Amino acid sequence: MGFLIGFFLVWIPCGFYAAVVAGDKGHGGFAWFFGGLIFGPMALIAAAGLGDRKLRRYQRFQAEAQGWQETPTVTFEQKLIGEKRPRDPNAPRSFMDKLDDAMDPDLNS
Repeated sequence: MGFLIGFFLVWIPCGFYAAVVAGDKGHGGFAWFFGGLIFGPMALIAAAGLGDRKLRRYQRFQAEAQGWQETPTVTFEQKLIGEKRPRDPNAPRSFMDKLDDAMDPDLNS
């Protein structure tokens, strides 16, 4: 009997609140409800630690409205075969770039 009381007083509210918190952050609340039923307070803590997708989307829209543009990044395949982004000749060189040039000076061209 004590198990049922504990289930209704702790686990069901944890499932409900985990679903509400996850839904407010842009994640699937339905799945988090069942996670809260199964894992109880741990699921509620995990839902509180989720990244806020709605806030991130809002911040990106605000940045784009102010003229921000995403810089091209090096893909995994480019790293794998050794391609590099074109370097700005006026940009300061990092310690690792200088070390790389010192270790292989014939690639400095």
